[in-house]
Amino acid sequence: MNTELKNTTDTLQDYLSYIQDDTQVKKIRTGFSKLDNLLNGGLPNGLITLGAIPSLGKTTFALQVADNMASMENTKVLLFSLEMSRFDIISKSLSRLSYVNDNLNNYTFDDLLSNNKMVDYEALLSQYEPIANNLYTIDYIYDIRDIEAFIRQFKDLHENDNIVVIIDYLQYILCGNNGNDKQVIDIITKRLKELAKELNICIIEISSLNRTNYSGSISMESFKESGSIEYTSDILIGLEYVNNGANEREYEAKRNPRKITLSVIKNRYGALGKVNFDFYTTYHTFIEK
Repeated sequence: MNTELKNTTDTLQDYLSYIQDDTQVKKIRTGFSKLDNLLNGGLPNGLITLGAIPSLGKTTFALQVADNMASMENTKVLLFSLEMSRFDIISKSLSRLSYVNDNLNNYTFDDLLSNNKMVDYEALLSQYEPIANNLYTIDYIYDIRDIEAFIRQFKDLHENDNIVVIIDYLQYILCGNNGNDKQVIDIITKRLKELAKELNICIIEISSLNRTNYSGSISMESFKESGSIEYTSDILIGLEYVNNGANEREYEAKRNPRKITLSVIKNRYGALGKVNFDFYTTYHTFIEK
């Protein structure tokens, strides 16, 4: 550990070197222009938490962000998929690519996994390859100690690249602690925050909400029973239906596209605000409105 003590004046030259170093990541674009504008350019290094009620699309949204980032030069994305297999993840991405690319036929998740003879896999995979070259999906590691070790190794292997880590999702991580759920989440979240700071990388964790907030609008309170997420996160993002009343939620869930609002609830580095999306569930695609 470096124990050299410097006052702020002594540190100013280090500061100038830091901000002039092109390898230091300032912001990483999400690929959604309105969201990037709201975030003043994209997501910074640090701990980002994305939360929503079950089945609203948080995994799909995070995967679309992962693919967008992986398509950028000098950016490597490490995705820990603790709920879905890597093949499910690929199928979601391919379905979305088929939908947004006018030169491809549209294929659903089930079309792709059923080895449908009508699917042009060669054309799809050629579109996906530039993303796949920078996207690494891990679906077999659950313990926070193993996750930390893997992230460190990944950083060492790609020290000249921008690093984004996405964990889907927080409540699936194990830490070998005998405490209650809240205490376990506290430990995991703090360790991820410390790791993001130490390695100067962006870590995006997906989180469930506490059940008492399923029926209301998403806010800081929605994360209160999920450990210290609301305090530890540098940016806190929530997804919810545009019409989020108790009597409207069932109707909204059946719409295609679903009308989704993304809310930046906490932001250490800038503005709060909202961005609306259409969520085409059939093809696992979010489109900004």
